[in-house]
Amino acid sequence: MADEENRYEGLPESWSDSARETYVQVEEDLGDDAATLAALYEACALLARADALAEAVDEEGFIVDGSRSRVVNPLIPEERHARTAAMGLLKSLGRAPGQSGASAAGAALVSKRWQGRTPGRRSS
Repeated sequence: MADEENRYEGLPESWSDSARETYVQVEEDLGDDAATLAALYEACALLARADALAEAVDEEGFIVDGSRSRVVNPLIPEERHARTAAMGLLKSLGRAPGQSGASAAGAALVSKRWQGRTPGRRSS
């Protein structure tokens, strides 16, 4: 029980649960290499940003008022860009051709979150 309470200790409270869980799960499979952990941290920071953008899109809607007409919410491509960048960083954590268990796990978490978003439905 104490381990569960401290699971996200040291991670930014501003990060989404999805980003913090991705960090914890992927970190378990990584070594202590500072550069690798920095890449993981950056990937999760991007994932947290994407999650925050997704929340804003959910609140504002997919279509918003532009200067002259209704337009697709400009946060949507920003969210997609952040998720794509996070996925790229997570994939880069692989040490051999293909993916390591760590990068595969991280990529799976990001993909699950991304694919779970559909218009008009809030994602968790």
